[in-house]
Amino acid sequence: MERQHIAAISKLLGRNPLISAKEIARELNEPGLTRSIVNRILYGNRDAFTVIDSQIPPLWKLRAEPETAAYPDDGGTVTVDSTGAPLVPSASDTLIAQPWARTEPETPAQGGNANLGTYQGPPLRAWQAEAFETWQKNNRRGIVEAVTGTGKTAVGIAAIVAAVDDGRRAVVLVPGLDLLQQWQKAIAEAVPSANLEALGGGAKPENPHWDVLIATVQSASRRNIFGSTGAVGALVVADEVHRYGASEYAKALLDDFTWRLGLTATLHRSDNAVVEILAPYFGPVIQGCDYKRAKKDGIIAPVNVVTIGVDFLPVERARYDKASEVCRKAQQRLVYDFGLPEEPYGEFMKHVQQLAKSDFSQPTMTAQRYLKSLQERREVLAECKGKVALVQELPAEVLRSTRSIFFTERVVTAGQVQHELGALGVDVGLLRSGLTPANRTDILNDFRSGKLQAVAAPRVLDEGIDVPDAQLGFILAASRSRRQMIQRMGRIIRPKNNGGRAVFVVAYVKDTTEDPDKGAHETFFNELTTIADEKVTAGPDDLPFLLRDWLDMAPLGSPDSTHKRTPETLDVAANESAATESPSLKPEGQAPEQPEDQPAEREPSLSMSVDVASYIRSVGGIATWEELLENVASPEHTVSEAARMILSSDPMLTVRELGVTKVAVYGRHSERALDTISTWASGPDPVGNLLTVTRSLSRWQVQPERLLHAAAAARGCTVVGLLTVDSTDHK
Repeated sequence: MERQHIAAISKLLGRNPLISAKEIARELNEPGLTRSIVNRILYGNRDAFTVIDSQIPPLWKLRAEPETAAYPDDGGTVTVDSTGAPLVPSASDTLIAQPWARTEPETPAQGGNANLGTYQGPPLRAWQAEAFETWQKNNRRGIVEAVTGTGKTAVGIAAIVAAVDDGRRAVVLVPGLDLLQQWQKAIAEAVPSANLEALGGGAKPENPHWDVLIATVQSASRRNIFGSTGAVGALVVADEVHRYGASEYAKALLDDFTWRLGLTATLHRSDNAVVEILAPYFGPVIQGCDYKRAKKDGIIAPVNVVTIGVDFLPVERARYDKASEVCRKAQQRLVYDFGLPEEPYGEFMKHVQQLAKSDFSQPTMTAQRYLKSLQERREVLAECKGKVALVQELPAEVLRSTRSIFFTERVVTAGQVQHELGALGVDVGLLRSGLTPANRTDILNDFRSGKLQAVAAPRVLDEGIDVPDAQLGFILAASRSRRQMIQRMGRIIRPKNNGGRAVFVVAYVKDTTEDPDKGAHETFFNELTTIADEKVTAGPDDLPFLLRDWLDMAPLGSPDSTHKRTPETLDVAANESAATESPSLKPEGQAPEQPEDQPAEREPSLSMSVDVASYIRSVGGIATWEELLENVASPEHTVSEAARMILSSDPMLTVRELGVTKVAVYGRHSERALDTISTWASGPDPVGNLLTVTRSLSRWQVQPERLLHAAAAARGCTVVGLLTVDSTDHK
């Protein structure tokens, strides 16, 4: 259906150019073809249609004459509809690399199929090899789009090796010094034989006959980087290529570069630079790696996500609602009175921003009012005190046991996070704009070494910074773009050395544009949830259980945190347990006296472990000590014998003090299950948190009714009595 609409719009604009989307919809008068749908088609196919942005409403025309706006199909033939009108390709059709998509006649250079003979880095992943091969077949032109953390740099290095092997020079363009240093290190390790130089940040090439030059785009756009040595046939690798659509940076994109490769996590820009500058220069988009592919190929860690809703204070809610109402009214005027496209939202925002820079007309003032109110709304969301208060509820022992990144929008919020975490005994670094490169490097090195357990950062980690691997990501400010969300995800989802999970905690304000229940359309939250193995909505009290379970850890500093069982510790435990039942036992560490006519204590029966496991499973995954003694031990066993036999029956059995009783869980990592149960049972509201703790104990198949039974036994009350427990009784 969309192709039919594209063809109809093309025919209309061929006859009658420079008309608005509203006029197009009225002229075509096709069922279901509204102005919004026309706008979506026009803005989604900018290779075929062009807009006069300075007009209100925007006016449209064909980018090419109708007879040339054809769709290369088989061998360059033209595909037409039933009326004979050419079918105009969509943006995705044009930008995705195809075998016919040649930017110039293919003239493979000598040794064009690079054998990577000088390459000493790790082998290319499957997607990297596929993208590199497609780039070679596409006359060594194209833009590889691969999300953060999946290794797009390796494709660039493969292209560099191919150029060096072929006797060509290679230039890597980067937007900042951090990336310059990262590329220096990566190339030096992978291609040690190359003559490598740098330009930018005070560095200048010492050897004019370099093989590979890494240059900041700012320096490259102002200088003759090749000097008198020439640049014929050279390669350019443009990292973060989406940035080079700016007119000043585009000066670095020389015609002398015959081989051209762009790298980006997401190519989207809010202006026309992709279609007008980047795509014509570099060529089509080459399918790289999105997070779905990364998950399928096993090159990212398993991901779990928990969302936690917080409430505004009354004064915050009033500010938010007022700003939202102004936004709503201004947007209605911009769309319905002044003809701005309602969809997609990115195109609407681009026009609003352009319009806001114009004269003092009514449309301009409306656009400025919209942007001001939008900023007000973002500020109140970013500074919500409920999000900062949430940090106070985080389990300190978990934060001290791993590396965490707290993503904020504003410096003041990052500072508040640093203060709250410091009060919990967590060492935190604050990364903000204005730090010297040396200071920022020191913080990141301390984070990498473990001297710092967390960093808080207002957006400065979103792109281009080499951040050490972290396992926990706390998003306290909604992502303002798809690129920002992808960059944040990439900081956390890299594979872990221990095979562990990547965990995201996403705080949102209820009943706002951040709320997933309301769609969260402006937060790009779906980028994260589509790859999550488990997604949970929880409250602040649930976080300790979820984080310990997902990170597979016990509370730091717990007496059982090491969970090492030895015969000696089992003996002590047996004596401790039996001592509570039999006065004949000596103090800890001494064997009980045996009557002379009683045989020596029997060795545990091998069948006992089966009986214990079977019994615990049969009663719902958890049993009290009294139940084990009554139902597992044989009648001829003394209490001391029964205790020893139960405790030494199987290393997968864990028995733990819980209030006034003891409880047991059987299974792998059963000690961790008891850590969770202990924290829950001693908390202020075990009944209210029952569902959450049951979910976190699913691997041990612990049933909720048995948990209530254990909690009641621990408190010395009945299950019904749990409903009346005062929250101050157990803290």
